Amino acid sequence: MLWCRRKPVSHKVAEIERGLESLQRTRDQIRQAYTDIDPDVAEIVREDEDAMINISVSFDGTWQKRGFTSHYGIGVCIDILTGLVVDFEVLSSYCHACTLRECARRGGKITREEFESWKESHVDCAKNFSGSSKAMEQEAAKRMWARSVSQHQLRYTEMLSDGDSAAFKEVVALNPYPGHEIVKLECINHAQKRMGTALRKLSAEHPLPPSRIDPKSFELILGDASTFLEESRSSKVCPLHSLGYRGCAPLLCRESVGPPKTGDSLPV
Repeated sequence: MLWCRRKPVSHKVAEIERGLESLQRTRDQIRQAYTDIDPDVAEIVREDEDAMINISVSFDGTWQKRGFTSHYGIGVCIDILTGLVVDFEVLSSYCHACTLRECARRGGKITREEFESWKESHVDCAKNFSGSSKAMEQEAAKRMWARSVSQHQLRYTEMLSDGDSAAFKEVVALNPYPGHEIVKLECINHAQKRMGTALRKLSAEHPLPPSRIDPKSFELILGDASTFLEESRSSKVCPLHSLGYRGCAPLLCRESVGPPKTGDSLPV
């Protein structure tokens, strides 16, 4: 029979410390990368080695299991320039030790006073978040943006994330960098995905005669998203026009005249 032995606490602490040291080395590499490509950053760092610099990051969250029922989630910030991890935050809404003690209290094996006494000494509780699984992503973002200045001498002033990311709104509301705006960057892959979904829905709800559909438009729209955006901005007529759509956003059409009218919007 095989027995699985748990690692001693000292080994776990050593692993965590090695991980944190590795993360600090990546931040040093990120600072150096921005110093190498930007003369202004190089001048700032030359005057003060620990000076604050602005970087662009990609942020996303994931969970142990799908369906927004997971007790565990993680948010990660990745520097766009280097592709290195800047920071991460692991969130847990569950502690096995607390659950066992609570069951013992409810079962009458220990008194409430004994439970409360144990709770006060339970400093290594695994639970660090109270809320829904879905809210873990926003909370992770808020924690990382809040400590970026004080702990890492970095400002994440550009944030690349999902098009419908609620994390961006939470970070902006937090205002971690007074006097410095946080700009949201659109992920071209998510834009392509949303565009495809919207067009399929639009074509199902409002079918057009074949004579009104330009095959090249579908090729541009459902093909490479970056090519579509470039073609849309540079062409005289937006490819979406051949589909009977007129509520183009300025990002997609040079002939945009403002927000689309009611009933002339592309479902996203």
